[in-house]
Amino acid sequence: MSDVDEMAEVTAGLFRAFFRTDADGVWFAPGGVNLIGGLPGDGLALQLALPRGVRVAARLRDDEDLRIVSSQHSGIAEIGAADLVPGDRGRWYAYVAGVVWALRRNGHLVGGFDLLFHGDVPTGAGFASSGALACATALAVAELSHLSVSRLELMSLVREAETGFVGVPDAAHRAAAFLARRDHLLVLDPADAGVEHVAFTPASLGMSVLVIDARLRPSVTVRHPGVPYAVMENERVAEAVELVKAGRLRAIGGLMTASHLSLRFDCEVAVPELDLALIALLGAGAFGARMNGGSVLALIEEDRAGTCLAAVRAGFERHGFAEPDGWTTVASEGAHRVRG
Repeated sequence: MSDVDEMAEVTAGLFRAFFRTDADGVWFAPGGVNLIGGLPGDGLALQLALPRGVRVAARLRDDEDLRIVSSQHSGIAEIGAADLVPGDRGRWYAYVAGVVWALRRNGHLVGGFDLLFHGDVPTGAGFASSGALACATALAVAELSHLSVSRLELMSLVREAETGFVGVPDAAHRAAAFLARRDHLLVLDPADAGVEHVAFTPASLGMSVLVIDARLRPSVTVRHPGVPYAVMENERVAEAVELVKAGRLRAIGGLMTASHLSLRFDCEVAVPELDLALIALLGAGAFGARMNGGSVLALIEEDRAGTCLAAVRAGFERHGFAEPDGWTTVASEGAHRVRG
């Protein structure tokens, strides 16, 4: 049984244990990272959907009540779908409620659901866990309600839920959650809603993407990048896309490092843990690395993951920082039904 199937079975089992009945199905939405780019507003982004994400076991109810449970939070949230009011940002299930609110606000006939969430993507670390939560909800609710909506429409509704109900800044990671393809990167241009898929199989070249979670909570964000950085970052994204297409993945490392340093000095995003991780990774032989929220992404030789992670951990220990987590990743597929 694959890890995805096993996690789906676990999620379905948790639903059965809590609600004393079977779910109608289980859906998955991946977390996401930007290898490069991803500025607020109209910045280009080269996105990678993570195999780690959020799963939701869902069952359609015959009333308009929402019963929402998470394996990572205690208690149960019980809300009437007709009683949803924007602005409940402090509660973890606000993203879930916001999706139902946005669907109903746009004329879709959505009633009540029992929903149980189970995730393996770190929260608050810049891996778009909240976006995965919202996207998994949107797909499950839309399919069980037999709605005729495209994934682009669901993306727009998730955006409305995040900005209009929860009250958080716009985030482009939901594109990866809905539109990603296995072994592909997603090139996103928010300025014209353009989307392109680019084949990305670093293992075929003896390479890996290493994710370092520096355990910074909340993660680091860039709210208002300067014009010079924004222009240069868009140019770096465009160059990186061409390098991926040409199979010159090692050369992307230099662009990632340049992006990190530009964030550090041009945008004054000074985070000692992230800068130390960059230095340690480059010293251990990484082709390049870049901060992403509370994490650092690195392009490395496939057999150097342990060496690179050990170097980062040693540096963190010397400076008294919390021990970072780390793992290699591949480009995952987007949100989909995994059971039922």
